[in-house]
Amino acid sequence: MPPASGPCAFKLVLEQSKPSARATLGNHADTLISVTPNSGKSQRHWPAFHHGRPQPSNDETVKYDSRHLHYSHEHPAVKTPEGHPGLRVKARGRRDGPWKWVVLQCPTQCTTRVFLGRKVQSSDPCDDGGRRASGDPGFQAERRAVAIGVAVIETPHCAGRWFILARHGGTPGVAARRAHQRSSGLTLPVRAQGPTFHSLLQPRAPMSLLEPFSKPRWQHRDPAVRLAAVDELEDPATLLEVLQADEDATVRSRALSRIEAPAALDRLIDETPAWLGGALLQQARAQRLRQLLPEQGILPPGADDGFLLRITSLADDAALIEAAIGRIESPRLRMNLATGHSLARARLCAAQSIDDIELLQSLMQQSRHKDKSVFRHCRERLDAHLAAQRSAEERQQRLARLAEDAAALRAAIDAPESRASCLALQQRWAELREHASAEQRAAIQGHLDACAQLIEERETAAAAASAARSAAEQRRLEQAAAAANAFAALLDELAALDPAALGVAESAKAIEGQVNSVEERWVAALRLAHAAPEQTETCKAQLSEWRAALQVTRRLSARHGELGRLSEAAAHLDPADYRTLEKLQQQVAKLVRALPWPEALQAAMPESIGRLREQQALLEQRLAALAGKEQKTLEKVEAALATFRDELATSHFRNADRALNRLRNLLRGLPPARQDHYQHELRPLLARLQEIHDWQGFAIEPKKKELVERMKALVGSTDDADALAARIKSLQDEWKQLGPLSPRKDQALWRAFSGAAEEAWAPCKEAFEQRAGLRKQLFQQRMELVAQLIDYERKIAWPDREQQPQQAVVERPVAEPPIPPQPAPDQAASEGDARGDPGPGLPAPDWNMVRKTLNTARQAFRELGPVDRKQERKSQKALDKVCDRIYAHLEREYAKSIDGKKALIAEAQALAGQEDLRQAIDRAKALQREWKELGPTPQKVDRGLWKDFRGACDAVFARVGEEREQRSAGARERAVQRQTQERARAEQAAERKRLEQERWQRLLDRIQACGLQATDPAKATALWGEDGDLPKGIDAAALAAWRQNGVGDSDADTLREACIALEVLAGIESPPEEKKARMAYQMKRLVEGMGSGPGDSRERLLEAINRFIALRPPADWLGRFGRAVEAVRGPG
Repeated sequence: MPPASGPCAFKLVLEQSKPSARATLGNHADTLISVTPNSGKSQRHWPAFHHGRPQPSNDETVKYDSRHLHYSHEHPAVKTPEGHPGLRVKARGRRDGPWKWVVLQCPTQCTTRVFLGRKVQSSDPCDDGGRRASGDPGFQAERRAVAIGVAVIETPHCAGRWFILARHGGTPGVAARRAHQRSSGLTLPVRAQGPTFHSLLQPRAPMSLLEPFSKPRWQHRDPAVRLAAVDELEDPATLLEVLQADEDATVRSRALSRIEAPAALDRLIDETPAWLGGALLQQARAQRLRQLLPEQGILPPGADDGFLLRITSLADDAALIEAAIGRIESPRLRMNLATGHSLARARLCAAQSIDDIELLQSLMQQSRHKDKSVFRHCRERLDAHLAAQRSAEERQQRLARLAEDAAALRAAIDAPESRASCLALQQRWAELREHASAEQRAAIQGHLDACAQLIEERETAAAAASAARSAAEQRRLEQAAAAANAFAALLDELAALDPAALGVAESAKAIEGQVNSVEERWVAALRLAHAAPEQTETCKAQLSEWRAALQVTRRLSARHGELGRLSEAAAHLDPADYRTLEKLQQQVAKLVRALPWPEALQAAMPESIGRLREQQALLEQRLAALAGKEQKTLEKVEAALATFRDELATSHFRNADRALNRLRNLLRGLPPARQDHYQHELRPLLARLQEIHDWQGFAIEPKKKELVERMKALVGSTDDADALAARIKSLQDEWKQLGPLSPRKDQALWRAFSGAAEEAWAPCKEAFEQRAGLRKQLFQQRMELVAQLIDYERKIAWPDREQQPQQAVVERPVAEPPIPPQPAPDQAASEGDARGDPGPGLPAPDWNMVRKTLNTARQAFRELGPVDRKQERKSQKALDKVCDRIYAHLEREYAKSIDGKKALIAEAQALAGQEDLRQAIDRAKALQREWKELGPTPQKVDRGLWKDFRGACDAVFARVGEEREQRSAGARERAVQRQTQERARAEQAAERKRLEQERWQRLLDRIQACGLQATDPAKATALWGEDGDLPKGIDAAALAAWRQNGVGDSDADTLREACIALEVLAGIESPPEEKKARMAYQMKRLVEGMGSGPGDSRERLLEAINRFIALRPPADWLGRFGRAVEAVRGPG
């Protein structure tokens, strides 16, 4: 049929994806629909939206309801590129716009074909309208996210009606259907519900009279005939007509079952005509689903999203729907299913398959108040996503803090709490490790590894220090036991100090050392025990007194020269010189205040301090006496002053000099204030006297000059020192006989004379000083020897010390002798135990050494000479005194030793007749030990006593021979028996050790057999061997299960931890690559508190071996296991 000419009316319908309010139509001003004839000469655009309503042109009509927007316009017939009339339709807009479908209705009726002018890009794969599955050659869509679709529609004039469906923003889906026009010319209405499907069929016209004879069998009145005819029909249009028009449900069902065209089934399912009942619709859906899924319920592996989407719309099986939704890749399609699927479970499944947060947010907004399950799921997913974000941020913050804490711990690793901090950080790291980045892992793990290594090194050192501290603590406890009783001994030691020794410098130093030692030992004892309060007070008082005395002694030694000068000044002091007395008294008082001697040691106060105090008292008495005679002295001064004036008036200078000297001597007895007054009055008188002396000087001056020359002549003389000294003294006497000159001349001459005298005296002075120094040195050495003997006698615990009266302290010379080294208290105590009953802290005397010391001291004393006569008597007297005192001790010890040895001889002689030989022999041996412990005796007497004592002892020991021989025979027999028993016990122990070694070796062989069971059964059987005992505590059942079941499924980490446990227990090194794993295992044991107790090594070994056997490890783990077991197992 040729194409008709003339205008062709088209109708465009824009349909929303879901109902909405009318006002939403104006919210998308960027949506544009254009209809263009193929010639391109005229073009109509959908008018722009203004205030929510479109504005049509004159030849267009627009109407809208809540879901559709209708646009109608007549276009002139145009030609397609192939010569057919047609239109070009464009739909353009945003992908999220409100329009879902664009429908083009053509009132013509003809055959047509639909093609795409170009490849159209679409974001929705469902726009093919099922043509992909049906093999429609016009389908060329590509899945691309763009918003413009173009379709070229050819509409040749015919009696049919055509519909073009274009998806907004995507590829137009085109469906063409030809239907015969009925005589009524009525068209079916367009459905607005569900997927848009526009039927082109019209209602049937009334039947004519001849029609029954010419009707085909499928229109027969008998349903059975129609049913059989349907089985023979092949035309899809006829089958559709039967499906629509037949009144019998079975025929209609059979007609539907005969329709095999996928496109026809899709149109029936999608458009759902009113005449298609629910059962037929369900049959169509099932029929189409069987076509798509030949294997019922099994999705093909290569199905695309469009295919899967179609399955979700056809299937009723919830599991199949969920499986199809799960394989849909497009999030947008899942979004559409979550909002538009009819099944709530499918919507929820689609929502659950959406992972995009933005889509979930949009879906939650769309499902609010519509689908509670989808809304709840979206809200939970979004809440979980926010919680995960917050958790991730928190983890990152914790990781940052962990990195800072690890770095801080590494910097402060020496802190005492670093181990606990490191363990806490490692626990935190174990929780966060899997969430850390590679950089964070490297940094934090590096810090923690370094901290662990430093802590291990520090703890190794701390363990050594702890062992040292334990040993020190043990020593401290031992010392504490002794310190509790040491306080009384220390107080006794302080009480035993001899205050008289403070007079000797070396002895004072020794006492100071002993006081310091007592104080140090007291403080050390206080660290170990507590002293009684009265003991503490007594010790403090005595230490304070001794330190004060020692301090005064040191000051006295330091001010010895000052004391000498004061003593010399006091010795040559004029008792009538008030000024000098007062000055000296002030110096002595100051020195007395600087040397406060303790009251408790007044008996041992140095004589120099006593003399100083006596000098102070004497000076005060003299000053008081001069003050009492002050009035009489003033009267004498006035008389002497008058006499001096009278002599000056007569110009008698010698009488005036004598009167002046008398006046000056009297003035010296007055206080300084009085002296100053009279000195002021004497000044003019002295000037007058000087004038007189000047006149007299003319006669005396030549004589003094002569004496100066004579003295200068003696300088460099070679005369003997004694003769030269006599000549110098003679010249000095002559100088004194001459009177004074004027002060200036007299001083000049005197300086020349005295200077020449000093030069002439120099050889004499040197000779006399050498002579006096040698004698003084010898005297000092003698006195040092005496002092050493005194100290020696004082520091020996003489047995008769308490019976002797206190000896006076010998006055020492200026140069103190050195004190011999003092033995330590413990040494002194031991010596005292061996030699007698010494006093506290003092050694007992060694009498042979005492005798040698006396002889050596006397010989040395004689060699130290000559000395001055006076010093000779003094030193000899001091030596005799101390030697007599020491020899008295020696003589008393001689007498005591002789009496003791005589008593031992008598007792030894009595033992010869004693019946009990054993007691007699024991007592004889004890008597021999007592003999050795007795003191010395004179050599001649000792030889006789020893001869008698030895004879008595030999008589006792002579009876021993026979009994000794008898005892020796019995001892030899018992020794043989003991050796036999010891050999038997040794053999039994060796046998037990061998059996235990065999048990352990059998265990290792059987473990090796389990490892080789799969690869080398023969060798495994040989290694397993016959039945035999295993070490006690080994799980034999687990070992047999290993052999029977083969290697277990334990992972490498579990096996590694089991081997590391054995290696830690054995104390052997793990492979280098597992150093970190071993450290982690040790840290785990520490955290769990499993490494703190000592435990039983055998029990831990058996537990570790049984755990390893239960894991049934492969053969490559058995080598490490065997080495660890060999290192730790014992002989049984």
